[in-house]
Amino acid sequence: MGCQELTDLRIPSGVTEIGAGAFTNCSFETIQLPDGLETIESGVFSGCYSLTRIDIPSKVLSIGDNAFSGTRLKSIKFPENLKKIGNEAFVGCSDLQTIIIPGKVESLGWHIFMNCNLDEVIISEGVKNIGGSAFYDAGIKKIHLPSTLEAIYAGALDDCKFEEIYCAATTPPEVYSSNFESSIYHTCRIYIPKGSIDLYKKADYWKKFVVFVEKDF
Repeated sequence: MGCQELTDLRIPSGVTEIGAGAFTNCSFETIQLPDGLETIESGVFSGCYSLTRIDIPSKVLSIGDNAFSGTRLKSIKFPENLKKIGNEAFVGCSDLQTIIIPGKVESLGWHIFMNCNLDEVIISEGVKNIGGSAFYDAGIKKIHLPSTLEAIYAGALDDCKFEEIYCAATTPPEVYSSNFESSIYHTCRIYIPKGSIDLYKKADYWKKFVVFVEKDF
């Protein structure tokens, strides 16, 4: 924790788990994780401000709370088998631009990407819930929501800059409390499955949007 003189880290093979807070507030610029790693616990790389890039091994199943919060990651590729992304895992990662959430992460935690500066977010088929304030003030311009999505919790998509929302769900996902800036209701395009426009025009919050485009997904 707090190793200010170290700029490079290579974790040896055989390590399957990195404990909570292990490298908080260190100055690493590059980190090499072992192929057999399965778990990244809470706060492991939190506050590593110089960290701009990291490859998550394919066997990682869980990323803990605050694991990468406050880093300068420019991109991150999640493994397909990832099952959990903890609360506030990437909060304040303002250099991230595009992310793809794998489908085995059924529920996104709270505040995961809050206060980021994302251009595009792709949430894969299989994800069912987006936790409260998950993308609050994340700057998103374009987001892709899967047909499996059931609920968007309070503030999850609030204070973003949406220009396009692609929602593959025939039944509009339930929206809890405020989730969209009122300024986008007349300008943002909502792409929805063919034949579902009547449902969206009756659903809470969705019905406030003006521009709907029906398409095949």
